[in-house]
Amino acid sequence: MADLHISPIYPWMVDIQEEVREYFSWEESSDRDSINSLIEYSRRPSTPPLWGKSGRQKVLMEIISQLNEDERAVVIIGAAVEHTDLEPLLSNSPILIACDGAVGVLDEVSPESWNMLAMVVSDADGLPYINKAAEMGITISLHAHGDNEDEWASLLNNWKDLPHPPPLFFTHQVRHNIDGAINPGGFTDGDRAVCMLLAFGVHFDRIKLIGFDSTIFGKWSGVSNPNRKREKLLWMKKILEIIGVDGWGGEK
Repeated sequence: MADLHISPIYPWMVDIQEEVREYFSWEESSDRDSINSLIEYSRRPSTPPLWGKSGRQKVLMEIISQLNEDERAVVIIGAAVEHTDLEPLLSNSPILIACDGAVGVLDEVSPESWNMLAMVVSDADGLPYINKAAEMGITISLHAHGDNEDEWASLLNNWKDLPHPPPLFFTHQVRHNIDGAINPGGFTDGDRAVCMLLAFGVHFDRIKLIGFDSTIFGKWSGVSNPNRKREKLLWMKKILEIIGVDGWGGEK
């Protein structure tokens, strides 16, 4: 199977990753080490065949096809979402994309809402809610950055022994191409999800955001360092304001 290269639609979507690294004094080498380690993990004999390179490429092509097979709205669910935000949108059967732990809101809505979920975009801090998505076989876009190796390794160690491990593909935030992973641009799970959909060919007008807020920590958000989290949300705000996608006005 030929390599499938997915690139951001605008170069600044990758350029801003370097701005973020400079702001937080992070090294790109740490990001590179993490994604290379993730790819090496996927090559272990003990990992499911679906997680190998050809399996991940197949998963990636399938999710791109699913997202583009009709003109339904694609709703990206952020960490500040409340079930009352989502419920009014479900009558039109949108395609749902959840940002990490925000997938937990579906249990507050209805069992049927899980049937609309196409993918979870994760940097491996969405526990415990992301585990249900994995157990249900929902596609997970798993992101490697410089300080989450322990987190993604823990998730994969738990998921590899499931009766039906979840379909995966990998994303990274390194400037050069990484064989076996993609960099769609962006920084946080939320803005990365938007960049990803645009890179996949989803028309700008079909994308809607709910539960995105740069001023509060949503109930579904993993927060280990409040000050750092607040800074990250401001970067999310900057990226989403540049993109100008529907539903982003600085608040949920």
